[in-house]
Amino acid sequence: MMHLSHLSSFSRQNLLLEFASLKHARPDGVYLSLSPGDVALWSGVMFVRKGNLSPRAELGRVMGIQPLIGISFDSGPYAPALLRFQISFPPDFPRSAPLLTFSTDVFHPLLTPLTTYTYSARDTDTVSSGDTERLPPGGFSLRYGFPQWYDRTGSAEAGPVTVYELLRYVQSAFTDESVLDSLPLDCVANPSAYHAWRTHHAQQEHQDGGMEKYTQTGAVSLHGSPQSKEMGNAEVTRVRRPGEWNWEGVWEERVRKGIQTSVSDVALFGGASGQDDIIRFSEVDVETAAKLSEDIQRLLDFTKAGMAIQTE
Repeated sequence: MMHLSHLSSFSRQNLLLEFASLKHARPDGVYLSLSPGDVALWSGVMFVRKGNLSPRAELGRVMGIQPLIGISFDSGPYAPALLRFQISFPPDFPRSAPLLTFSTDVFHPLLTPLTTYTYSARDTDTVSSGDTERLPPGGFSLRYGFPQWYDRTGSAEAGPVTVYELLRYVQSAFTDESVLDSLPLDCVANPSAYHAWRTHHAQQEHQDGGMEKYTQTGAVSLHGSPQSKEMGNAEVTRVRRPGEWNWEGVWEERVRKGIQTSVSDVALFGGASGQDDIIRFSEVDVETAAKLSEDIQRLLDFTKAGMAIQTE
């Protein structure tokens, strides 16, 4: 964690400007708050879904009100999860990568399991005690999305990364299947989730008339390890690598449990272990939620009408 006293005036102003800019342009469904006394530590929640919702529809989604016609709250590979996270910025951001940690336990290729000690963000498979890029439990891997932060050869050329771009990428990792499909194995933080997702997607493509899905370890069988026909039912004596394990049904079950836990009363309204309490939700009945939704919509309509008068 980076405390305010460790930041230069320039770094502090840069982070404050980044935060202020998000008030006018931020990814839909992402809400952030500065930690008291520490401008380098932000707390956030992310509502996972596809499509753009108005503030009224967003409130309805949280409170369980029926969505508007033509809008589905339950689309996307991780919808309708509610994810809590923190962003810790280094003094030289945006030249160096921030640390994203999720307190919500989700089975995701880029998310280090909460039960794992550390995961190295380096190219090597080993983790040394001096590896400053190792991810803690709940850490989100940014290596694939922003290789310039981890390139030591200088070959990865890219401009400065804004917090908006960072949040857009993290959000897409939970809403866009193509992002999950594009991940190479050496950039993931949870290899088990990587193999489980590819097996799950291979099954979907097979049902749609496609063929086998290939991974870096070979073709993933839709019913387990890629054993040859000659082996038949013979016992396999060699140790199989994770890419050859039977991942059928694993992704669906693990993700389903994670989503259910993330929107449980304990996770939403308090009491969850290790939960960040800076951003809180209030438990209200549907009637009160509908009233709040109507008040917000009237305020938005009034604001829009005032802006229209000023431009005339």
